[in-house]
Amino acid sequence: MGPPPAGYGQWTLRLLARRLVELKVVESISHETVRRALKKTRSRRGRFSTG
Repeated sequence: MGPPPAGYGQWTLRLLARRLVELKVVESISHETVRRALKKTRSRRGRFSTG
């Protein structure tokens, strides 16, 4: 994603949702949907051992 927009110290769920719409990844999305998707992604990290 890169750095957050000017005036923001970090990406928020609302900023991420807005950016996904701006990039035309989705037509519309709520910040709550972004939160759930990120939660699923984070819970899968480290799930499988590589060694």
